Amino acid sequence: MSISVRGFPPTEQVTLVGKICQHAVTDMQCWRCSLLLRSVWFVVIFESSFATLRSREDLKQFSRGLRRPSKSMSYKSGAGRDRSCSELGSFLIFRWGFGMDSDNRTVAAGSEAAKHVIAQRMAFLAEQVALPELVRSLTPESESSLGAAGIAALRANAPKAVLVAEGDSWFDYPPADVLDAIEDHHGYRVERVARRGDTVEDMAFSPSQIEKLVRCIERIIQDRKPVKAVLLSGGGNDIAGEEFSMLLEHSLSGKAPVNAMIAEQLINGRIRDSLLRLIGTVNTVFESYLGERVPIIIHGYGYPVADGRGFLGGWWFLPGPWLSPGFERKGILDMTARQQVMRHLIDMFNTMLSDLASDVANGVIYVDVRPLLTDNLNNYKEDWANELHPSQEGFKRVAARIAGAIP
Repeated sequence: MSISVRGFPPTEQVTLVGKICQHAVTDMQCWRCSLLLRSVWFVVIFESSFATLRSREDLKQFSRGLRRPSKSMSYKSGAGRDRSCSELGSFLIFRWGFGMDSDNRTVAAGSEAAKHVIAQRMAFLAEQVALPELVRSLTPESESSLGAAGIAALRANAPKAVLVAEGDSWFDYPPADVLDAIEDHHGYRVERVARRGDTVEDMAFSPSQIEKLVRCIERIIQDRKPVKAVLLSGGGNDIAGEEFSMLLEHSLSGKAPVNAMIAEQLINGRIRDSLLRLIGTVNTVFESYLGERVPIIIHGYGYPVADGRGFLGGWWFLPGPWLSPGFERKGILDMTARQQVMRHLIDMFNTMLSDLASDVANGVIYVDVRPLLTDNLNNYKEDWANELHPSQEGFKRVAARIAGAIP
């Protein structure tokens, strides 16, 4: 089924799409389809439509249109109340007919966004190295492209060595993470195979991750850049998330809040073994391609605060929270009690990393970042953006500590 709203004014296009979605939601007995269509309606309203509303009067009409249908519109739903999931795909083929003007505005907006980011980067580079005044004056208004001065700025700030990074969201986090801070402030280029959400088991046992590491080394060899170290970040996703409550005892059980046996098996068993396997993989790859090992730097985590905050608040489909649901499930609601639990688990994790790194044969350097990020309940939000990730300033402090550990 294909529905066209071509020819209607922008506000009526939105109203028509909304009414179609409303009608479909009523018809559909499958809750998944219903939820998806409500999501479509939301995206249509807040992403597609505002590009077509040019005046205050348009916005007023838009608002009114969401509350009642326009008299100039009509549609037919087709099937009855037994529309199935298999038919949902064809039902969602809308031909918007917003026209080329909307497309051109979207392309132009993307162009302006790119110019803004380039200008920010050029300004940053100009602060880092001694450059001609021409480079320092680069702005989106004065330069539509990098030009010779921009290329000179990039070359003047070229990193002298390369780091390879495998890890989790501390190495892959928007808008900037530990690796971005290392590149911007410590003179390294970082080749990344890190992926947010990965567990250490993912990194150690996934053939695709090993292949990405190999491809990364091949690119470095082609560029003839020396590799100073490999950075590893992992373990947080093995502990946090849906399984986190397994580490906890219920508050009414009369037992210590952390199940010591499960925590021991997870941290000093599964996570440690996965890290050792990953270290063996990294060593073998570098020995095979470069004829020698490079230092491997691993870092622990600071003490997170289980306050229920996810990424950008964790609203709707956004990730998180990762810790608070587990505490709630086990009836641990007091923030001080949660703080003590997280300190215990993070200390266990860091002790495991320190002991692993003490085995000189592995060539591993351990970095402790606990002193860099506070968990003081009065001011921890200055260092923590949410339950698992530091603030931008927190990431910069972690980056500085890791960069200082590179031989």
